[in-house]
Amino acid sequence: MDCGTGELIKLYPDLANSLKQELNPRFTPVPDELRADAEAELGDQDRVMVDMEQDTPLTRWAKSQNKRVDHGRKARQQMAKASRRRNR
Repeated sequence: MDCGTGELIKLYPDLANSLKQELNPRFTPVPDELRADAEAELGDQDRVMVDMEQDTPLTRWAKSQNKRVDHGRKARQQMAKASRRRNR
């Protein structure tokens, strides 16, 4: 699952190895305790977008994983601070 966008992909064992290197930076494996929820969300489709506004165990887990990723927030804050200082 891509925790930033809510994209959920079903990986088959034979395709997992070839796609693993391509998808590695973006996608995080769903934990075993949430696998049933992920499969229910996928249904018979291979790729689905999960609504991150919902309050389900799968989205709560994805949001917690998304918070762990540093999106450069500190760098943006420092850049804004420097910009405000220059504009005085």
